[in-house]
Amino acid sequence: MTDPIQLRRYRKRPSNAILVEALRAHRGVLASTARHLGVSRQQLRVWVQSDPELSYAKEAAIEELVDVAEGNLWKAVEDGDLRASMFALRTLGSNRGFGTNGNVFGNQGGYGDPFAPVKPGELPFGLTEADMKA
Repeated sequence: MTDPIQLRRYRKRPSNAILVEALRAHRGVLASTARHLGVSRQQLRVWVQSDPELSYAKEAAIEELVDVAEGNLWKAVEDGDLRASMFALRTLGSNRGFGTNGNVFGNQGGYGDPFAPVKPGELPFGLTEADMKA
């Protein structure tokens, strides 16, 4: 594997092996990959869009990032992070009645937007003292 820090200047299109390696090293980010290769982002985009192998390499790198983020979300939920739990319910739990319309419990009412700012002295997520005792 070549050193991802080393800047290269290509006057003609590099081989797919070099392009795939660069896309992986830069996690599918075209701007930094293009800088690494010494080509314009627009030129790299043309190469990626016109070659299924390169397109797959770019998407695979992005999928790896999503996997890492999903793992972090799971860990945060397991650690009891309420915001992460609310986010998971809004995005992954819609088939169980947890909606994305601002209500955690769909159209039946609920705790409101979990990402709304909380004023000093108020409970988060629109909770009341009665909710806390339940």
